[in-house]
Amino acid sequence: MKHTLLCSTALLVVGTALGIEMLQVPAGTQRLGANFYALVPYEVTLSSDYQLARTEITNEQFLEALNWANSQELISIDGEYVYQHGVPLCRTHVWNDWEDDFHEFVYDETTSTFILHSPTGIGNGDWGPGMAYPYGYDPATHPVGMVTWYGAATYCDWLSQMENLPPFYNGDWSVSEEHNPYLAEGYYLPTEAEWEYASRWPDSRTYPWGEETPDCYYANCRPDAYCNGWSMPVGIHETGQCELGLQDMAGNMLEWTNDWYAPTSNTALIDPKGPSQGTERVLKGGSWSSRLDYDYLLRQYCRVSRPPEHFGGTYPWYSGTFGFRVARNITEGGATSINTPHVGNFELGCYPNPFNPTTTISFSLPAPAEVQLQVHDLRGRLVDTLIQGPLNPGSKRVTFTANHLPSGVYFYSLLVGDKMHTGKMLLVR
Repeated sequence: MKHTLLCSTALLVVGTALGIEMLQVPAGTQRLGANFYALVPYEVTLSSDYQLARTEITNEQFLEALNWANSQELISIDGEYVYQHGVPLCRTHVWNDWEDDFHEFVYDETTSTFILHSPTGIGNGDWGPGMAYPYGYDPATHPVGMVTWYGAATYCDWLSQMENLPPFYNGDWSVSEEHNPYLAEGYYLPTEAEWEYASRWPDSRTYPWGEETPDCYYANCRPDAYCNGWSMPVGIHETGQCELGLQDMAGNMLEWTNDWYAPTSNTALIDPKGPSQGTERVLKGGSWSSRLDYDYLLRQYCRVSRPPEHFGGTYPWYSGTFGFRVARNITEGGATSINTPHVGNFELGCYPNPFNPTTTISFSLPAPAEVQLQVHDLRGRLVDTLIQGPLNPGSKRVTFTANHLPSGVYFYSLLVGDKMHTGKMLLVR
C-alpha cells in the first residue's frame, strides 16, 4: 500500500448552509505569473489565511441557492434568463420537450421552481452532453455552467444570506478600498491572486499537480481528443489536485475570479485586488475543452477575460464553461470543522470520505509527540500502520490507498502519547 506523509497548513472546513467544503490557504509570499507571451512574473504576498472551496460549485449547490433566492423573491425570470439587481445571472429554459440543448437546469412553471435537467445536445459531432453521456447522466455533481460573473457574485451573496452573514456585493460591483474583497465578512469570488496562489502553492508550479504535462489522468481537458467532451463530476481527478487538496483547478470549468482584467506587471504586490474598474473580468484554470497546443489555459498563470454578463457560448471552448468556486476570509465565528473530531488542540479527519481507493488523513500536532496512526477494519483487524514514531509539531497529512481492500467501513486511529482518537471512513468500489 502506498502512503506518503505530507506537511500542510490546509484544514478542511464547511459552510453551514449548503455543505460546501472549504480548505484553508496559508498566508505567505509566492511568485505568480510567468515569462509567457504577454505575461510577466510578479511577487504576491497574501497577508492573511483564507478559505477556498475545494471544488467548483456544482449544479445541485447552485440550484439550491437559486430556488432559495426565488422563494425570497430576490430574482426575476425573463424567458431564458434569470436576473437580479438588473443584471443577468444565468441562462435556463422554461421546461419543454426541446431535446437538443445544453442546459443542466430549467424552470418548471408548474411548480415555480428550478429543477435539474440532463441535456442531450451534441456539438460538432465529437463534443457535448449527448456525445459524452449518450444514455443520460445526473448533472447534480457536475460543475455549474451558463453562469455570468454577476451570477457567480450573486451566488456568493445568497450563500452569505443563508448563513446570516452580510452579503459582500449586494449589487455593488465596484472594487475599491472601501469595497475590498479582503474585508468581506461573507463569501466572495476569489481574487485572481488568491486563486493562482492557492493552485500553485507552495512552489509556483505550472500545473496544480506539478510540472507533468496534462492528460486525462490529471484533468478533464483536451490533450488531443476530448477527455470527455463535456463536464465531469467535481473532484474525481484526485491525481490532479494541488498540494493543498483543491481539485479541478485545471480543466472541467473556466472559473470566474473577482478581478477586472488588466495587463500584469512585475511589481511586488500585497493583497492585490486588481484594477478598480474595467470592462471584462478574469477567468482562470481552463475547461473540459482546453487544448494543449494553443489554448494554454491549463497553465495556472494563464488567464482569459470576458464581460461580466457573458454566459459562455455555442462553441466547444466556450459552451457552458463559465463556472466558479467561492472564497471566504477567516474571521472569528467563521466556518466550522467537518469530519474532524477535535483531539486536544488539534483536529483529526480524512478526505474524501467515502473514498475509492485513496483518501488523505490529516491532523495537527501542537507539540512534539510520539505518534501511531493505524487503520483497522470493521472487525478490529489491523489493516495498516501508517505512522509509528516521533513527529514534530505542525499540520500533517498522510495518504492511505486501499487498492486491495473490499468495500466497507474502516477506522483510522491516532494514538498521541497515551490518548487514542478514532475516525470512521467508508471505502466504496
